[in-house]
Amino acid sequence: MKTVARNVKTKDGKRLPKQNLHTKSKREIKTESKSENMVSFLRVTQKVIGFRECSKLIQIANETDTVIKLISGKKQGTTESILSLVTLGLSAGTSIVLEIDGRSEFADKHTAFHSALEVITKGCSDPQ
Repeated sequence: MKTVARNVKTKDGKRLPKQNLHTKSKREIKTESKSENMVSFLRVTQKVIGFRECSKLIQIANETDTVIKLISGKKQGTTESILSLVTLGLSAGTSIVLEIDGRSEFADKHTAFHSALEVITKGCSDPQ
């Protein structure tokens, strides 16, 4: 962790005492969020991930007792919120990180991964 000293001025132009702001490196932030039950994979989408595909991912996560997170660049979305997934704007050929976190010891991450991978690569052909 590094300490950054910064001068702060008020509207009147007076200087306030220096403040120490603590910042963390990117590597520290990434390792803090990882849990023992999480697995992640790098994949490329083959189809557009729209509402139907996001709905299917949420259904898979609920059935397998997992949380599926899609990360694209600086944006991320989880199966806890369909809007967070849809607003990623994933088009065909987009590189994503697929993270699957088991909520309990009975979580079926293997099934969740294969089902989510099928949705990401093939899309949803059956209407719901």
